[in-house]
Amino acid sequence: MQKAMVRIRPFERQDVGAVLALMRALAVFEGYDDKLRVTEANLIEHGLGPSPRFGVLVAEREGVIVGIAVHYLIPLDLRPEAGCLAEGTLRH
Repeated sequence: MQKAMVRIRPFERQDVGAVLALMRALAVFEGYDDKLRVTEANLIEHGLGPSPRFGVLVAEREGVIVGIAVHYLIPLDLRPEAGCLAEGTLRH
């Protein structure tokens, strides 16, 4: 039996419910579900709005979201001269 391919893509508005469900499942598994305050409205406003603060990649198999990866930028201006992170190396 051949397994269906998994497609990785940025999340879209119709994915918000499934993304939040996976976030909640992770929070339960890791024991911080009582602290999770993310809502569908938060995901839409801050992840899909005109100036997103984070992104989500979804793993989709046969039309079902089976995994997520949340990503966001962390400023690197820890010193007066700014640098950029490239493959784990700070170049300035």
